[in-house]
Amino acid sequence: MQSTVPTAEEIMALETTLTNVESRRDFVLHLTYSDGEEFDVDFKPLIARGKVMSSLADAAVFNQVKIVHQGWAIEFPGAVDFDADTLRWYGELARRGQSLADLPAK
Repeated sequence: MQSTVPTAEEIMALETTLTNVESRRDFVLHLTYSDGEEFDVDFKPLIARGKVMSSLADAAVFNQVKIVHQGWAIEFPGAVDFDADTLRWYGELARRGQSLADLPAK
């Protein structure tokens, strides 16, 4: 029996991308995906880790978030970006009562 290998286009069609990002108060992003799923991701624990994330502690910078790469990522000024899959994972953590603060720092 012969199996068919999916094309890149077929694989991409199965993936979900971001369709909307909204900056909400207290450094939370509300994310909407192409499959209709919505998540709130609290960035305060990431910002608290400092380093490159410290620039996001300025609400004026944080609020400039935008979707880039045809929905595959978001980006803040200063080239701080996150891919859509990672953000979805963070959102799923929140649904389970966990947060980024529960993850080990690297």
